Amino acid sequence: MLETLRLHFSPLDSSHLEKLLPIYNDALTMKYIPNNPSSWTEVELRQKFCNNFKDIQNGIGVFAVTEKTTGFFIGQAGIYNSFDDFKELEIGYILSSNYWHQGYGTEIAKGLIHHCFTNLKAHKVITRMYSTHLSSIRISEKSGMNFVEKTALDDSLYRSTYSILNLK
Repeated sequence: MLETLRLHFSPLDSSHLEKLLPIYNDALTMKYIPNNPSSWTEVELRQKFCNNFKDIQNGIGVFAVTEKTTGFFIGQAGIYNSFDDFKELEIGYILSSNYWHQGYGTEIAKGLIHHCFTNLKAHKVITRMYSTHLSSIRISEKSGMNFVEKTALDDSLYRSTYSILNLK
C-alpha cells in the first residue's frame, strides 16, 4: 500500500473514471500534458486506461490519489517502466488544479520516489516535463532530482528530464 503523510494511492480502476473525467477536461490542469485532446469522454478515458486496469503489478502502473482525511479524489500518479528496465523507472502525475500550491505535487513525487527505491528496488528514477512547466521543474528539484537534459520536441517545444539515483 502506497501512502504519504496526507495522501493515499490505490490502483486506478474504472470506478475512478467519473472523478478523473473533470480533471482531464480542465484546460488549466491539462495545459502541460503532452498529446492531450481538448476534451475527453468517459469512453475515451476508459480506453486510455483499459490496460492499466489489468496491468498494475509489482507496484508499477497508474494510481488514484486521494486525500486521507477527506477521501477526496485529487488526481492520478504513475510509475512507468518506460525503458523496459526495472532498475530505471519513470514517475508522473496529474493533479487537479484545485489542489495546486498546497505541497501535494512534491508529496506525490517524494512518495513515488521512495516507493521506487524502497519497494521496487529501482536504481534510478526519472521524470520528464515541458521545459516551460516551471512548477513541475520546481517539484522535481524539491524532491531531490537533478537536471539531466533538455530535448527539442519540435521547433518551439522542449522537454526537460530530471533524475535521482538510489545511493543505498
